[in-house]
Amino acid sequence: MAFCLSGYGYHLTAYNGRLMPIIRGEEVPDRSVPVQNISYELWQSMRTHDQELADGILEPLFIFMRSQTDKRRAHKMSLGQYLEYRNKDIGQA
Repeated sequence: MAFCLSGYGYHLTAYNGRLMPIIRGEEVPDRSVPVQNISYELWQSMRTHDQELADGILEPLFIFMRSQTDKRRAHKMSLGQYLEYRNKDIGQA
């Protein structure tokens, strides 16, 4: 059995690279880009309620985001390879 996880046919590394500083609160979003605006507002709201907790889950979120853009997703893999790949995001978070 082989799995192929090539969802949309484009690589989202630049997308993540732009969102991560916005989520950290280091950059302001482009308000005309909904995902940037929503991400910023959500994380600012979370920090308002509990900054330590919100900041504490940033790295697990980023691990997950990076795994979703991993180039291995575009290739067929065995079940063992798939489980190893999934351990990278689920196992570390």
